[in-house]
Amino acid sequence: MPAICTEEVITLGAELEDGTVIRGQNNISHPDEQQSHSGGPSAVDKSSSYVPLPSPIRRVFYLSREGTGQEHEVSPPPNPHVVADIRKVDAIIYGMGSLYTSICPTLILDGVGEAIAARREIPKLLLLNGSHDRETSCCGSHSGPMRASDVVQAITDALNRRRSRQGIPLRNPPASYVTSLIVPRNGSIEVDHATLELLGVNHVVDVGSSSDSEGRILFDPEELVLAIGQMLHWHGQLAA
Repeated sequence: MPAICTEEVITLGAELEDGTVIRGQNNISHPDEQQSHSGGPSAVDKSSSYVPLPSPIRRVFYLSREGTGQEHEVSPPPNPHVVADIRKVDAIIYGMGSLYTSICPTLILDGVGEAIAARREIPKLLLLNGSHDRETSCCGSHSGPMRASDVVQAITDALNRRRSRQGIPLRNPPASYVTSLIVPRNGSIEVDHATLELLGVNHVVDVGSSSDSEGRILFDPEELVLAIGQMLHWHGQLAA
């Protein structure tokens, strides 16, 4: 189901910590050097190799059709069916994928943070990626790549619309949005348990994994489904 309800032509933008604005999803996550020099289209390379970002990502936002900077930020309305579904689901599961170009673009929409935070009675599970990519390879709050707590904080900031230049941001704590973390065994993203506990995320589950041809860590599908089922059952017992 599309998350955005608009007929306008918009694109994704990213503001970096140094103030740079990158326009377009592919330019944020998988830029193509040949295309930038030739100006022509080319295939998107999603291999494990990538050109590092010049600065960590501060936030993502939507740009108008011809927009190139933060002054062209727009706030498209969410699909009302998405918000309505959040109000009646049994759980929220943030799936695997690129943090800033796959997950956060849905979360920054008006009304999504409010709807998720209001569901205090349901589990909210975050599936942590097994490997870093260009978007998580550096962090604005410390040197080195992002840790698990940084991913939780990025999701919280997106749902709170903390750095948006439009509207009033929310002030909900991380535990309003993420209650449990599911981690692939031997993944490359550091799971900093002490900091996660400070954020209110006290339940971390380790799940079996495998690696692909490029050495990236992936969840074992059967074990992941089993772990999610067990966590939902466990949460249901607590709520009963």
